[in-house]
Amino acid sequence: MTPPSEQAPRTPARERRVPGWLRRLAPQRSWIAQLAAFGAIGLCLIGAWTIVRDPFAPTGVAQGETVADAQQAQPPAPGGAADVEGEQTISAVDEKFVLWSVTNAGDDTLFGLGEGDCSGTPCPALVRSTDDGKTWTQMHTFSSADTSAATGATQPRVQPAGALNEVLFTSPSTGYVYGGDLWVTRDGGRTFTHVDHPGSTVLDVVVHDKQTLALTASGCIQGTCSGRLEISRLGGGDTPRLAQTIAAATPTSQIDAADLVVGGDSLIVLAGNEPGSGDAPGAWRLAGDSLAPLNPGSACSGKPFSAIAGNGTNRLVAVCDEAVSAKTTSFTTVTSTDGGGTWQLLGTGNLSLPTQGGISLATSDGEHIVAASGGPRTAADATTRTSDDNPLRVSSDGGRSWSEPSGGDDAPTGGMDDVRTLGQEFLALSRTDGELWRSSDRGGRWTHTSVAGHGG
Repeated sequence: MTPPSEQAPRTPARERRVPGWLRRLAPQRSWIAQLAAFGAIGLCLIGAWTIVRDPFAPTGVAQGETVADAQQAQPPAPGGAADVEGEQTISAVDEKFVLWSVTNAGDDTLFGLGEGDCSGTPCPALVRSTDDGKTWTQMHTFSSADTSAATGATQPRVQPAGALNEVLFTSPSTGYVYGGDLWVTRDGGRTFTHVDHPGSTVLDVVVHDKQTLALTASGCIQGTCSGRLEISRLGGGDTPRLAQTIAAATPTSQIDAADLVVGGDSLIVLAGNEPGSGDAPGAWRLAGDSLAPLNPGSACSGKPFSAIAGNGTNRLVAVCDEAVSAKTTSFTTVTSTDGGGTWQLLGTGNLSLPTQGGISLATSDGEHIVAASGGPRTAADATTRTSDDNPLRVSSDGGRSWSEPSGGDDAPTGGMDDVRTLGQEFLALSRTDGELWRSSDRGGRWTHTSVAGHGG
């Protein structure tokens, strides 16, 4: 009899009931269980990363889609998609530079965006002046932007989704470049970060009630849009936030332009179509979280607004009831003292401009107003005219009467693409060259300086 100390150890009853071939698989089963556990942990991590990266799953937030809530945009992963444009060498402005847009950043700092050169190919270029426009330097070029519709004899207001042709700076450090796409800088134009936005095209960016707002449109193709317009709030901070839609409206017909007009406490959306087309896409006033239709009433004889200008008060000035002829286009002038609620007639057909492209309107105080007929835009008969006539008209009585500017070192000709205010000054751009036109006497006399070829 074998002594107890020499007997083989007894197998527990639970293990004795397991077949031998299955016992031999036990180490493998343990290894498989560990793999399954690690896999489950990995799936949880991936799921958590997906929720952080895309909190709106499964539909997500993509370019061209409406964003329901503002969320912090994630910084691009190292080696990932090019969502950031790095710093470039500051240089002199090219002599062939064409100025498209200009903005006042404060502290005698101006920024302009225009047609620059990227190794022989036209591209948007950002220029800056820190001495109130006396000298300029080139800060940044956007070599990947779509310039297919930004150069040549005509340029539509509605640009392709990847285009950049407008600029707005809210301070010497913070600014937005847009015109289809949307980029933000927080270091004075040295670097830029891409900003996601609703819609397919960014039409305008303004500051209203201490907030930066963007106007976007969907259904845009070949210079027109047929979808809805959205006003979105843009976030701040070091990392740009996704846009948050606060109001939207759908025009009754396709549009070829739309602008945001700030007048005191009021924010107006003005959509337009080609002059003389007969379409009336619409105008709206922001009321809470909705856009209420803006009705000019009998003051415009039932015709739509062609242009609206505002200033720091609730007084708005507008022109409407346009009558187009081969050489001139006349407009009726109206005004509102309650932010667009009601309108009063100032003069029927009292404003006459050369027929060339669209019309722009600006006012510094509600009494001094400048109107300009367009530069290289498509005219009512689908041709672009060049005219020797002065494209500017000024009013010093709130729009009751209009006249040509009294003089200056030269009289601008050929069409002004845009007119805007710089404090009590007026600025005008032709979009055919690098000239910046300015009036320091509220529109009476105009002088011009060249942005192109000026270093600083």
